[in-house]
Amino acid sequence: MSLTSLPPELLLLIAGTFLSEKDLNAVSRTTRVLYGSLNPLLYRRHVQQSHGRTALLYAAQTGQTETIHHLRAAEDHLGTLTTDPEANENDDLPTLDRDGRDPQFKLPPLAWAAIHGHVRVAELLLDMGALVDLDTIMNRTALSHAAENGHVEVVRLLLRHGASPHSQDRVVARTPLMWAGSPRLPVTTVPVSLAPSPSGLGERLPSLANGKLVHRAKRSTEQQHVGRQICASCIKIYRDDGVEKLFFPGRTPWSAGAAYEDILDLLLEYGADLETISRVDGTALTLAAKCGYEPIVRVLPARGASVSPSSPHASPVLGAVSGEHVELMRLLLDRGAAVGTLAELKFNPLAEAVGKGNGTIVRLLLDAIKESELEDYPHPGWAPLSRAATIGNIRIMELLLDAHARLWPTILIDLADLLFSAARSAREGMVAFLLEAGAPVNQRSVYPHMFADGQSPIHAAAIRHPGIMRQLLARRDLNINAQDRYGYTALTWASRAYNGEVAQLLLEHGADPAFTYVPGPRFSTPTRYVCGNFSMGPPPHREWLISFRPVELWSIK
Repeated sequence: MSLTSLPPELLLLIAGTFLSEKDLNAVSRTTRVLYGSLNPLLYRRHVQQSHGRTALLYAAQTGQTETIHHLRAAEDHLGTLTTDPEANENDDLPTLDRDGRDPQFKLPPLAWAAIHGHVRVAELLLDMGALVDLDTIMNRTALSHAAENGHVEVVRLLLRHGASPHSQDRVVARTPLMWAGSPRLPVTTVPVSLAPSPSGLGERLPSLANGKLVHRAKRSTEQQHVGRQICASCIKIYRDDGVEKLFFPGRTPWSAGAAYEDILDLLLEYGADLETISRVDGTALTLAAKCGYEPIVRVLPARGASVSPSSPHASPVLGAVSGEHVELMRLLLDRGAAVGTLAELKFNPLAEAVGKGNGTIVRLLLDAIKESELEDYPHPGWAPLSRAATIGNIRIMELLLDAHARLWPTILIDLADLLFSAARSAREGMVAFLLEAGAPVNQRSVYPHMFADGQSPIHAAAIRHPGIMRQLLARRDLNINAQDRYGYTALTWASRAYNGEVAQLLLEHGADPAFTYVPGPRFSTPTRYVCGNFSMGPPPHREWLISFRPVELWSIK
C-alpha cells in the first residue's frame, strides 16, 4: 500500500518513529501530498534537535518570513506538549535559538537580516526576543552591518529597539556611522554555507520558495569553493586545487551610498557622536577625507563635525594628505582646518606629504600655516626636511628651506643631518644640492645626543655608494680618516661591506690602510637615528576582516 493512501493521522504516527531529521526529510520530498502532511512535523523535529538554528539563519539571509512563522508554530506546538517543570531548568525545553550563530562567520540571524536589509525578518526576530546589540566575534553589531549596507529602514528599526549607535568593533574600532562611510568592498562571503549536520531541514531549505517544494539539480562539487578571503585589492578564492584571485576594479564608493545622509541623521537623532575616534581611521570625517569622499566631507561639517579635532591622529587634513586628495585639502583648509603639528614626527601632515613626494600638497600646507600654529622644535631637526633629504626630492627641499627661513628665522638648519640622510639613502642629486648649499662634510651634528655612534656622511657613503663617495672626496676639507664611536673609519665600513670600489677610492685619496680592519661589533650598515626615515601616517585598513556585503561573487568582472 502506498504511503499517500494512508490517513494523515496514521502517516504522522509512522513518520514520528523516524529518529533523524534527515530520514524524515527524505520521505517528505517524495510527493507533494507527503510534503504537505509531514512539513509541520519536520519543523518540529528541527526545533527539537537543533533549536531551529539552520532554518533561522536561512530565513534571515533570504527574507523568508514564512519559514519563521513555521518555526514559531512548531515551537508553540512543542511547548504545549511539554509538561515537565524541570525541563526549562535543564535547557531541555525545545525552544528556538534566536541568537544562534552560523558556523562560518559566527553571525546571529539578526546580523544576517541587517546585512541583507530584510526589515520584516529583523522585526520578527526582535519580537521573538533576539538581542539587538549581540556582538559578533569581532564585536560588530547588527546596527553596524545595516549602516554599512545602506539599509535605512533596518537602521531605524534597530535604533527604535535600543541598538547603541556608539558600539565599536574590535579590529578597526569603527562606529556604525564610520561603517556607513567606509570604503565599499564589492564582494562578501554570503550566503553562508549551512553547517554539515543530520539536519534534513537544513539540506532542504535552499530548495524552498514561498512554502512550495522546488526540485533543483545538485551543483557539481568541482564548482564549489572551500572558502574566500576579502583583501584590500582582491578576493582570494580557496579551492581544493589551489587559490584564485579576483581583483577589484578601481576605487570603490562609500558603503551606504545614497542612503548615507538618512542613516547619518538617524544615528545623530539617537545620540551618535561625530567626534568618536577610531584607533585606525580617526573620526568619520578623517576616514572620508582619506578615502576621497567629497560629499561626505561636505556633509559632516554641516552636521557639526569638527575639522580640527584635538587628537593629531584624527586630523582630517592628515587623512586627505594620506590619500593625496588635493581638492579635499583645499576644501578643509577653506573651512578653517588646522594644518596640524609641524615639528612633531608623528602624525605630521607636512612630513606625510613630503614623504609622498606631492609638491602641490606641500605648497598648500605651507601657504596655510598660521603664526598661531608655529611651535619650537621638540626634538632636533625638522621632520619634513629630513624626509625630503631621504626621498631625494630637490624641488620639495627648496620649498621647505624657503618656508623654514620664513617660519623659524632664528633656528639654524642642521645641514649635516640632512647630508647624512641623503648619503645613507643613496640620493646623489640631493647630496650634490646640499653640498652646494654649504653642508659640512665632517660635522656629525649640532645635536650629539641623537647620534651616539658619532658617524658622518662619509661613513654612510662607504657601504655601497661610490658616486656619493666621489662627491665627498672632492671636498678638500673632508676628514677621510674620521672615526665613529667604535673607531671605524669609512675604509673600515667599506672593507666590512666588501666594497672594493669604494675602498680603492678611499686608499687613492689618502685613507689610512691601518683602518682596513678594526675589531669590534659587527654591523651591516652605519646605524643612527635619522628623523623622518619612516612614515607615521594611519596604518593600513583591515576592514576586509569583518566587512559583509550581500553581493554575488561571480558578478565581479
